[in-house]
Amino acid sequence: MLTSGLSFSMARITMQVVVGFLALFLSGCASEFFVDEGHVDVVAGVAFKILPPHLFVKKAFKLRDENLDGAQLQTLRDAMPAIAAFTQQLLSTASASHMQASAEPEVRSIRRIQNLDVQTPLYVRTLKNWQVTEADIQFTTDYFYTQQGQPTVNFRDNYRFAKTRHGWQFAGHPSAIPDGVLACHKANSGWMQCDAEGSTVQPLSVQAAPSFAL
Repeated sequence: MLTSGLSFSMARITMQVVVGFLALFLSGCASEFFVDEGHVDVVAGVAFKILPPHLFVKKAFKLRDENLDGAQLQTLRDAMPAIAAFTQQLLSTASASHMQASAEPEVRSIRRIQNLDVQTPLYVRTLKNWQVTEADIQFTTDYFYTQQGQPTVNFRDNYRFAKTRHGWQFAGHPSAIPDGVLACHKANSGWMQCDAEGSTVQPLSVQAAPSFAL
């Protein structure tokens, strides 16, 4: 009788331990596989849907401290999906052939300018320096990449979008050459503060990338 009671107690303790480990495991899995579904960011009363698709590009939009009034923010909100989709395609090597065939006006290729191979991932850090009118948006995009055994390189280019009857579309580069390689540090605001190191891009490099080839 005593042996039977002892066996029952041991089995109960074992079950409690197993249940405890199972709960801990499931909790770890839940945090490991957390999916960022985005959010709505309200800036000066204007709601921006920072949601898929292209969630992480939209997160890179610098919307505060850009000297934008309410009307400009609303215009930027309307253009955000088109700008985010365009930027995502610039990052993706898989979209290169399609974009090369269909791009007009021509879009500079950062991969060609910087001689990046297809194995090197290209990321976006910040879209900022917004100049917004009712029918025209100009801005800069800071990119970064890391090649094996090399420090991270930050690079900036400039873009213009125009409002057409088909919606917001890429309308060229405001400057003849990119801003080029940047020197960056993290500011107190939490954003990376990046400044051009100088004229690091030669005009011939831009001429070597006349199309939307990435």
